[in-house]
Amino acid sequence: DESLRKRILTKAAAWGIPITAEDIVMERRRTAIAVRVKYKETVDFFGKYSKDIDFSIFTEAPLKESEGTFQ
Repeated sequence: DESLRKRILTKAAAWGIPITAEDIVMERRRTAIAVRVKYKETVDFFGKYSKDIDFSIFTEAPLKESEGTFQ
């Protein structure tokens, strides 16, 4: 799970998405893994106004079966 977390952080940094390891929640289930990322970003409008926007991203994918166990 830590290698997946590092891959997510690396991609987010490359795309300029301001997340930390604490923003990533992973839940390993019997045959799948679920990942949720929540973060907030402040958007500046013409130097006069700013707005905080909350983002919440969720995905779930099946685990691969290897020798009778799921990984």
